[in-house]
Amino acid sequence: MATAVLVSHLMAVTWIDARKMIIPNALNLSLAVCGFGVALLVLHLSWLTVLIQCVAAYAGFSLIAWAYVQLRGRAGFGEGDIKLFAAATAWVGLVAMPWLILIASISGLIFVLATQIVRGGVVFNQRLAFGPHLSLGLFVTWLSRDTLMAIGT
Repeated sequence: MATAVLVSHLMAVTWIDARKMIIPNALNLSLAVCGFGVALLVLHLSWLTVLIQCVAAYAGFSLIAWAYVQLRGRAGFGEGDIKLFAAATAWVGLVAMPWLILIASISGLIFVLATQIVRGGVVFNQRLAFGPHLSLGLFVTWLSRDTLMAIGT
């Protein structure tokens, strides 16, 4: 049941972000609330632990986004991506986030390379909806969380 709830949210994130380059706050909030429910009822974590991890994820990703703006003079992540990352933390925990980022980054790179091959050229300033890639990263991390946690210890 939890996986079905997650998939329905991620499909909506992917569809909306790919078409409009935005992830609605209500969708991120719903994903976070459902993730809290799963963490509390299924994974038996304390609400305070989940909250601290989500806030830490939001703060860390916000810091990366801020640093990127300082270095490049333009945004690299949208606020919706940052909120999605924080909501994802409720589902898989902070310790799994490097795996989520790795999967999302590889997915994004493959997408960009495939797009450039099809278009026949490289466009360096092209915007990329990162929500679909974060969604894929969350889905794969959720499905393989036990294995990934064993590797990490």
